[in-house]
Amino acid sequence: MSGTVRYCMVLHLHQPRYNARTMQYYQTYRHIIDVLNAIPEARININVTGVLLETMENGDPDLIDGFRGLAESGQVYFTACGQSHPIFPIVLMRCGKDACRTQLEMDHDTKRRLLHVEPKYVRPPEYGCSDAVMDMYQECGFSGTIAQDQVFFQNRVGTDRAIVRPPKSGGGREFRIVARNDGFSNVIGFNGKGLDDYTAWLRDGDGTPEKLADDFSRRLLERSYGGVTLTDCDGEALGLWLQNSCVPPEKQNVLGPILRSIIDKGIRLVHLPELAESLPVMEAGEIPTGSYEPYGLWTWAGHPRHFRMWEAAEQCWEMHKRSGGDERVKRLAVDAMGSDWFWGASRGWSDYWTERPEECRKNIESIMAENAPVQEAALAAA
Repeated sequence: MSGTVRYCMVLHLHQPRYNARTMQYYQTYRHIIDVLNAIPEARININVTGVLLETMENGDPDLIDGFRGLAESGQVYFTACGQSHPIFPIVLMRCGKDACRTQLEMDHDTKRRLLHVEPKYVRPPEYGCSDAVMDMYQECGFSGTIAQDQVFFQNRVGTDRAIVRPPKSGGGREFRIVARNDGFSNVIGFNGKGLDDYTAWLRDGDGTPEKLADDFSRRLLERSYGGVTLTDCDGEALGLWLQNSCVPPEKQNVLGPILRSIIDKGIRLVHLPELAESLPVMEAGEIPTGSYEPYGLWTWAGHPRHFRMWEAAEQCWEMHKRSGGDERVKRLAVDAMGSDWFWGASRGWSDYWTERPEECRKNIESIMAENAPVQEAALAAA
């Protein structure tokens, strides 16, 4: 049986551009690079946002070199994403398709420039999902994406299959959607509860990275539906989060043991395109709008703290459209849509998070006021 089990590991790396703590995560990113270099037979997938790549470029260029090397060696498949990790269903509703396309194009350009990759599979920010967003991905030429397993359950599709959307009229390619195993993702992402709480096992019990790795790989062998499992968790969970949870330092390095145990048990590590293109298929009906149902943040733009935040983000985008292509304005408008600000606001974090879209709007106003004489002169000349 072990030879038939395929495991697709996705690590999601994202921090907003203005987060003062981002540099604290660099140690985790270095650890991921070092582990993969030490286990050359490992194959995983990484989603890293364009904003975080640009932050690394300015703060620690060696990280860019390390990730690029992993792409060139074939160990890591980097997925596409929105530049600032936007909640696409809401951005589509509030700012329109052009804003979504700009997010995807900027992320594409950043990854091509820094990592020398051009991904064809999208990792959806916050797993925000709607039929209109899937249409947009397909229109942009992507080959597929990931959705939460509840999307498959709602469509009565087994998670060992790919949901396939046929090519759009007038040509194009079919579009494949594969399932994220939410339960396994929470376990490996240290968000489990009860017997699945790996954090408590390491911190308070007799758990070790090796025991944890053996337990997780055994679960993959015994419980992978149809011999297939895809997990997607925050990569930061495998480093600084454990430190912040008071797990002893000698127990924090878990990624290496997990990968070695998986390989030793004969489980096949696969990249997302390989998995998606090898699964049996089920033709799609309409994908339910907002697959991230447990959290109103992603499915409902009317969260009380979000009203003025979305208004500011929408105003930023409208000013971008009037700016005459100013790159500084576009960058600020894109940053204002980042999901991290809305996450922080929903959790009642400091006003820093809630005020970020408004700060972007004020900065854009300053830039446009500064450029006003130039713009007026250009109009007069025309």
